[in-house]
Amino acid sequence: MQMFLYKDILPAWDEQQKQTTTVSIEAIYLMATSPANDPLVFLRSSAENNPTANTLLADAFKHMRSVLVLETCTWDQLFGTDCTGAAEATSESRMLEGFFRFCNDKSLFNVQLGGIRMDVKDKVEMDVWNKYIQHVIEDRKSHYRLLIKETLHDCSNWPRASACAQQQHGLGFLPRPNILADQLRANRAGDRGVHCHVLQRRLRSRNERLAERLDMVPL
Repeated sequence: MQMFLYKDILPAWDEQQKQTTTVSIEAIYLMATSPANDPLVFLRSSAENNPTANTLLADAFKHMRSVLVLETCTWDQLFGTDCTGAAEATSESRMLEGFFRFCNDKSLFNVQLGGIRMDVKDKVEMDVWNKYIQHVIEDRKSHYRLLIKETLHDCSNWPRASACAQQQHGLGFLPRPNILADQLRANRAGDRGVHCHVLQRRLRSRNERLAERLDMVPL
């Protein structure tokens, strides 16, 4: 996941003050670096593991949905797979719409963002825009739900998947003598005499086997 900070300051006409002014827009871009990744999953995980991030994200989504004239969502409605309300406000297209709606509410006109203009009071224009944006929203919701499903599937099968990975790398499922384990058991039992005897016996047995293989006289 890559993160970019974005800010732009644009000239605008203030209808109330009858003068030229400026309006600024700030955003954080989250770019997925692989198909099996989703910025919304990243946001959800960050919030679940950081109470401060949870509060900041809740405030940010409240502001974004307010600017877009959307109903306020609970946390479960934002990131639950039933509603996925976060997908309704996080696309770049929604950022453009929110910017122009904000300007309209503040009576700031003659504004362009990246060469794009939008009249949020024009019903015909907004009907066309909403048809387009609905496809974007549904695609983002579908992708998010798919990744959440697969992530939960991986987590539920993690012990088995981990065991398979260890088997593939040959990380020892076969029983074998372990001198260190014998040492720990002897220490816990508090019988250092038995421990030393076991350790010496195993070392002597190992040396004898090596000597037989090399056709040498045991030491």
